[in-house]
Amino acid sequence: MIEYNDKSIDTAFLNSIENNDAVLKNVNVSPENISIEIETWNNLAFEIICSGICGLKSSNGIGQDIGDIKLTRESDFFLETIKKNYGVPDGVPASVKSLIICEAWENTPVLEVVAEKYEVNIKND
Repeated sequence: MIEYNDKSIDTAFLNSIENNDAVLKNVNVSPENISIEIETWNNLAFEIICSGICGLKSSNGIGQDIGDIKLTRESDFFLETIKKNYGVPDGVPASVKSLIICEAWENTPVLEVVAEKYEVNIKND
């Protein structure tokens, strides 16, 4: 069972999801944020809310098993998005990162969001 009391997203939280066989349930896009709904095999439902959106890349991952979830500044899409939005990497706030959700079996990205802030809400506490 995942125990998580902090709303901020971090590596420990991401690792706990990777180790709990999760499914990407839904992605909601609004002008203010992107909400990513995920459910683990033991019915723990949570959402990751991304705000300060700079970019979104999706490949119809809803319903797919999730493998790796990464929070990074080193993906090709991150660099492309930063170049488009900021011009040069030097002007990018340290808070801007890329959340990459990969499919479980082939470990290919099914969703990538470049944003300034990420929060987690556990939906069935």
